[in-house]
Amino acid sequence: MSALQYFIYLSVIVMVVGILIKAIKIAKMPMHLRWDLYPIPHEKGKNKYGGSYFEEVDWWTKPANFSMASEIKEMSKEILFIQSLYHHNRPLWIFSFPFHFGLYLLIGFVAFLLLGAILNLSGVAVTAEATGFIPIAVYALTIICGVAGAILGAFGAFGLLLSRIFKSELRLFSVKSDYFNLLLLLSIFVLLLASWLISDKTFELLRSVTAGLITFQPVASLPPTTHLFLVLSALFSYIFPSLT
Repeated sequence: MSALQYFIYLSVIVMVVGILIKAIKIAKMPMHLRWDLYPIPHEKGKNKYGGSYFEEVDWWTKPANFSMASEIKEMSKEILFIQSLYHHNRPLWIFSFPFHFGLYLLIGFVAFLLLGAILNLSGVAVTAEATGFIPIAVYALTIICGVAGAILGAFGAFGLLLSRIFKSELRLFSVKSDYFNLLLLLSIFVLLLASWLISDKTFELLRSVTAGLITFQPVASLPPTTHLFLVLSALFSYIFPSLT
């Protein structure tokens, strides 16, 4: 196998171990202070106007009525759409939303690459001319998630980088690692787009690389843009645990 493959394997191991260590460390920390912020998402029927079961007479004698669906709904709005930033800092949200949504799409891109590689190894061709809904859907969603994620991510990363450089209120709180991380992610997004435009219009090349990584088999020689994209993506995996 190539040095690139070993580099990628090691990056995945470092990322998984790093995340596990951090999760264990957080789990061992003392219980945080109970400090409800209103409206509380899981307060069924009351979160719409900012109420709480504490407003009920003799509340301690009554069962609390919680709604997990409301809590998940509220969390989803914040995770997917960053609604707090939308309401309180719209200029920054213009770049932060596409940046984060682009990252989510690229997570889906990796998942579809993995699924497509497994289908190929199973003898099912993942092409536009494939027979069956699943391989065609995987083929289309891989391209959609990869291209859309790279475009949105590049736009957002570039905008956030300029914001940190030219806005004094952000520049005061920015450290060198903030600029490095944004530049690294911007490079990854741009290289993925370049790889797609120049040599891998259907992402079949990256699908074959994924298959080679799964089966521990050597991969063919890669174009410079694709090779550098994989190197920088692996590098990001090394530092990802420190960002979570």
